[in-house]
Amino acid sequence: MLIWTVYIIKSQKWDKYYTGVTDNLEKRLYEHNNGLSSYTKGGGKWALKHFEEFDSIRDAYKREKFIKNKKSRKIIGKIIGSPNIELKKLCRSSSVVERSPEKAGVDSSILSSGIKI
Repeated sequence: MLIWTVYIIKSQKWDKYYTGVTDNLEKRLYEHNNGLSSYTKGGGKWALKHFEEFDSIRDAYKREKFIKNKKSRKIIGKIIGSPNIELKKLCRSSSVVERSPEKAGVDSSILSSGIKI
């Protein structure tokens, strides 16, 4: 069974966030950090700030849409910095697993300078 991931990355160059969905987070981060994604190309290095895992693509896209529709740095800040209870207030999906990159044991090189493959 595939695990779908909603992720939030940030470009320090542009000081902007990007939210997306993938079934392979490491590959997707590599694409963002190596100019292989048209929207994030030119944004320099993208740092992973937050991700959530879902059992279904439908739930993942629902969560991504919620985040993107808010278009608010305040909401993204809450998502990135909030404990699970706050996240659950923002997201009604029961199949979400919320993790900060650090808590999930994501390689620190991914957080600031892209993925090393």
